[in-house]
Amino acid sequence: MKIFYAHSATTPPKQVSREVKLLKKVISERGTDNPRIRSGRDDHQNNWKGDWDAWQYSVVHRTDLTTQKRVYDVFMVTGTHCGRATANILRLALSLDRPVFWWDGEDPGIIRKVKEIEEDDCEDWTTGWRITCWNAAKPKQLPLPFPEDSRP
Repeated sequence: MKIFYAHSATTPPKQVSREVKLLKKVISERGTDNPRIRSGRDDHQNNWKGDWDAWQYSVVHRTDLTTQKRVYDVFMVTGTHCGRATANILRLALSLDRPVFWWDGEDPGIIRKVKEIEEDDCEDWTTGWRITCWNAAKPKQLPLPFPEDSRP
């Protein structure tokens, strides 16, 4: 299984490396033999040719020249928000019914299927999009009506 690991562009390289190793361990322990994980940074350094839109498209659509199989089988992301490039990659993958998962970054961790990527602030290119998962805990709603003693 080949996994694209989406992370913030501001995440330090050593941290990305640690996360990739930990994710490989987590995925292996869940029964996948020898998962191959490539960070967004590594893919960007090897495949970016000066056009952000073209690179984002290629992450999802790129195929192996020999086998003609897609380069990535699965897309993984961490955090509650992501930047523009990650949002575009994950939205495109979701639109093509490609598997996109959120991981909490822990061992053994929680992995959930991503439902959608929602825009919060398109002017914030580093954290302007919210990652929404299926079966994520819903926020508690305050009981209505409010108790009498809570009024001023």
